[in-house]
Amino acid sequence: MSSIRIVSRVLVLTVLLGVLGSDWSLAWVAPQKDADPARPAAALLFPITEPITHEEVETIRTAVGDYLRQAAKANFEPVIVLEFRAEPAKAGTSEFYPCSELADVLMKEFRSARSTIAYVPESLSGYALLPVLACDEVVVGPESGLGPITRDGSAVNPLASQMLETIAQSKQRDFSLLKGMLDPGADLREVRTNDGRVTFVLAQDLPEFERQHVVTTIQPAWDESGRGVLTPDRARAIDLAKLLVTSRDQIERHYNVELKAVDPSLVGAAQALEIVVVGMLDQSKADHIKRQVGQVVRARLDGTSAEGRVSLVILRIDSVGGEPEAAKEAAEAVAGLSESGIHSVAFIENEALGFASFLALGCDEIVMRPDARIGDISHIVTREGSVMPVDPKLIPIYSEEARELAKRKFHSELLAAAMVNPDIEIVSVLDTQSNAVIFLTPAEVAANPGRYVVREKFKQAGQPLRLTSMTAIQSGVAKETSNDLADWLDSRGVKKLRTAQPTWVDHLVETLNTQWMGGLLLFIGLFMLILELKLPGVGLPAILSALAFLLFFWSHYLGRTADTLEIVLFLAGMFSIALELFVLPGFAVFGVSGILMVLTSVIMACHTFVWPTTEYEFRELGWTVSKLALTIVAVTVGAVISGKFLPSLPFFRHLILMPEESAGGGEMLGSKPLEIESLGPFSHLLGERGKTTTVCRPSGRARFGDELVDVTADGFFIESGASVQVIEARGSQVIVKRC
Repeated sequence: MSSIRIVSRVLVLTVLLGVLGSDWSLAWVAPQKDADPARPAAALLFPITEPITHEEVETIRTAVGDYLRQAAKANFEPVIVLEFRAEPAKAGTSEFYPCSELADVLMKEFRSARSTIAYVPESLSGYALLPVLACDEVVVGPESGLGPITRDGSAVNPLASQMLETIAQSKQRDFSLLKGMLDPGADLREVRTNDGRVTFVLAQDLPEFERQHVVTTIQPAWDESGRGVLTPDRARAIDLAKLLVTSRDQIERHYNVELKAVDPSLVGAAQALEIVVVGMLDQSKADHIKRQVGQVVRARLDGTSAEGRVSLVILRIDSVGGEPEAAKEAAEAVAGLSESGIHSVAFIENEALGFASFLALGCDEIVMRPDARIGDISHIVTREGSVMPVDPKLIPIYSEEARELAKRKFHSELLAAAMVNPDIEIVSVLDTQSNAVIFLTPAEVAANPGRYVVREKFKQAGQPLRLTSMTAIQSGVAKETSNDLADWLDSRGVKKLRTAQPTWVDHLVETLNTQWMGGLLLFIGLFMLILELKLPGVGLPAILSALAFLLFFWSHYLGRTADTLEIVLFLAGMFSIALELFVLPGFAVFGVSGILMVLTSVIMACHTFVWPTTEYEFRELGWTVSKLALTIVAVTVGAVISGKFLPSLPFFRHLILMPEESAGGGEMLGSKPLEIESLGPFSHLLGERGKTTTVCRPSGRARFGDELVDVTADGFFIESGASVQVIEARGSQVIVKRC
């Protein structure tokens, strides 16, 4: 390439990035408040040359997506003009998948534009007509012809028929006309009714049409140009083309716009983000996916530079399933990417089974390795790795959710529902009206006698649908197969791939949320709390207890099983227990209520439901209760063992609450043995003064004359050896105060 050409391309690229990447650059596109209303609005013109490639589609998606988002910030509705041309030697050679992808992008991602206009100055045929027909309006040149979509002698692609049906519904076009353009062999008639309307009807449907309408004239749909071909005049006459022009200037005058031509090849290659989903799909993995998706969306909306822009999110999936709620949340987050102009692709390494299929269905496109599998949403994988069947009562609910997700992303709704519902039967049929192979239920076939020819039974009743890569391609669930993600990305023109790795926080939260680790944290928290009550002052056991409870609720909060309610309930329970111990002595209302609140908060923090309603939830509740019961037993055993052996250890011997001992080990006062507290009343001690022999926090022991008595301080803390006075004696309970 000459130096002059390099410099010119750099200048054009600089101008383009300034247009697409800077808020101040919108001055040339945004309508000025004080400007003349008749002033032409700005419109972007994107030349597209056949053959259309995936790389070109990604480039257009990136550039136009940024333009639309900046237009939204500037509060104006942009116009997008796509100019379709074909190199003479490569006319009609565009492959189906990139063309259908561009058509899909036009219908779903560019809806915020005021109008999308397809400008066809020369004849165009083949699959390149799919994105043309997917635009809001079509403008043709005097020498242009549209069609046919299928080359002479080639078989009709059933997926193209499905795409044309979607286009017809989205853009209010005559589906029969589009089917005639797709299949030149179809006998299509132009029918005029008594109300002056022109309709296209296939010959086999004419008798039914004539029974419902008053027909005035019937003639062949095609003229001397050939079957499946529309001349410019013909396209205008039937209102498929809105305008016939000889130059771009006429487009500007007609639409009152100023075209700014952009060469998409100058836009930087798209950057992709890879999110790896391996193993059981639990709440922590779902949160990781949602965080990554949120960061990508925020970067796009904030106008991140082209260098750091992500226009493609790839989920590399190898999972046998997981938890239903986690899978649905992650799928919803991924499905929403298209609203921000970001394309999503599920690349299935080996399998996306169970509820991992939801994640794949939430993507715009599904690509599979040749030996990969998808579907069979018949089981739930728990956090412990156990597999259990889906509750039959929930099958209709999950089936409808799969259907809605597939509908949102233009996947087959029937096949998605059959992945969950084992009772659905599916047959492969030939639609005699469109010559397309489609998939229906036997009831749908019976409801339209004579229209469908059954080819084979695709799915029997009894098991949820599981698809191999071959059957997924055949049914249209997956678009293509690829042995390697890098090769697939290279075919799409994606040169930059960044992998989103889980952080140490993600790994820590995932580890702490396991059942046994949660039980260990509870054991440490409760055991250290009991140990602290035996030791003077607030020391290491109190810190370890607080840290264990903090880690327990923090991990479950980030794991989305605990919320503010559980944390507040736990703190309220601990406060009630402290109130019972230190302020209102006696094991009564506050103590029992506090314990119940603590236990309830722990149980609620271990799962998302409040009350179990399904077999899966009852099993989860059983695990939690069992874990809690084992923890309480372990804490009890630990407390007994520590009470027995800790006093014999040199360091702990002076810290444990024990009666006063002499050098010989007996409890002595001078030469007399001390009398240990009896079961009798202590009313005779009322008003007596003595000294504490242990720390009272608030319980401890004090000596009054020859008697050693268990006492309770009326405050929070009285150190050992302090002078105290009995202020209340209720049965065997003695309450003292410092004096």
